[in-house]
Amino acid sequence: MIFSRSIGASDLRILVRHLLPNAAGTVVAAGTSLIGQIALLEATVEFIGFGVSSQVRPTLGSYNTLGLDWWMWACPAIVLVLILVCANLAGDGIDAALNPRAAARG
Repeated sequence: MIFSRSIGASDLRILVRHLLPNAAGTVVAAGTSLIGQIALLEATVEFIGFGVSSQVRPTLGSYNTLGLDWWMWACPAIVLVLILVCANLAGDGIDAALNPRAAARG
């Protein structure tokens, strides 16, 4: 038996009514933060040259390696920063919507 049955509630009821609602905001915020980290990691690995290079579907990291002028590497870098910022803002917004106490913390 995982949970205490001191008040007579079943394990499933305790899980659905108490644990899942309190953990949902944190899990979603961590997931969206992970999306930004994955995008940055993929661009970094491709920029270094260890990624799976594909001429059919180039990535932001391969665009940065091909850029000789400032605008050829600045545009993919700005797009990557926008992806990271949007993923983090979306995670914060979803966390604030699912966990009202998170917005009060700051």
